[in-house]
Amino acid sequence: MSEVKFGNPAIPGIMAMAVLTFLFNISNAGIMVPASMFSATPFALLYGGIVAMVSGFLCLKTGDSLHAVVLTGWGGFFMGFGFMTYTVSWGVIPKPLVGEAMLVALVGWTIFALVLLMLYIKTKSKIGITIYLLLALFLILLTIGGFTQNAAISHLGGYVGIITSFVIWYAVYELVLAELKAHAAAAKQ
Repeated sequence: MSEVKFGNPAIPGIMAMAVLTFLFNISNAGIMVPASMFSATPFALLYGGIVAMVSGFLCLKTGDSLHAVVLTGWGGFFMGFGFMTYTVSWGVIPKPLVGEAMLVALVGWTIFALVLLMLYIKTKSKIGITIYLLLALFLILLTIGGFTQNAAISHLGGYVGIITSFVIWYAVYELVLAELKAHAAAAKQ
């Protein structure tokens, strides 16, 4: 009985991270009003949340602890964000309480991004360093904008977040391309 060979389980989760980073930063940048982003909530729960979490857990099986931490962390963030959005809309959590809670969460996620940035610096991964430098920057800007209630700083954070999503998409491109090249080389043998 032969063992089934799976591809890189991080790729679907990283793609989900790129898509959700893009979707939510469209609102943060002020391009779309936050209320219109309610339609993105199912993507946060199902694609950004569940897909990233499953990818992260599969990374544990392959011994890829770094991507496991990244993907389960962001998957949990997007699931929490989606759940929070629904509980507010259902009246379970009063809307005024959410703003303060989200700011505290942003501080935690900024620390999370900075820790991962330090880890990627240790790995010398240029794309990982770039992604987490940008993620940390946009989270810092969103946090400062939120605490100071300065929309211009929050919008700048949103634009940095949009740029970040394109860098994450590029990382997915590189990962998939590397696998395609490996499959092509193996097929020639």
